[in-house]
Amino acid sequence: MLTHIVYRPTSAGTLSLMEQGQICRLLGAKTLQPGLLEVSAQGKTPYVGESLLFPLKGAKQLSFSGTVLEVTAQIQPENSWLAKVQVPVFESVQIRNAQVSCDSCGSPMQVEFVCEENADVSAALLHALQHSGWRANLALQVCPICARKEA
Repeated sequence: MLTHIVYRPTSAGTLSLMEQGQICRLLGAKTLQPGLLEVSAQGKTPYVGESLLFPLKGAKQLSFSGTVLEVTAQIQPENSWLAKVQVPVFESVQIRNAQVSCDSCGSPMQVEFVCEENADVSAALLHALQHSGWRANLALQVCPICARKEA
């Protein structure tokens, strides 16, 4: 499930076509079955196989991705489409925040991350830091700026 989490924000009411770099207006989404959504949106039409980026409810800096299985153009509203999208099944996840300081420069950073219930919180935080450009392990956390300087 964590492989579908993307450490960048997507505004509420929108979705992003990752390969095309386009933002679309999200008109609606309904669950057809666990892991399968019917998504209605307005804007550039996605391709089958393209990844869509959705806002993760309750998160400020996190999104989740899904893959377009099929897409159909709609007549109304103009430039709208309907797609079946395969998405992760979220059983029980928590959105957490942590204050982390760089061990090289001391620069603080507020990190938002997802942790599955009963999962190792430290491992989830390290995963989030690494996806945010930090060089991080249990013993050392180095911010992206210092990591580039040290490389």
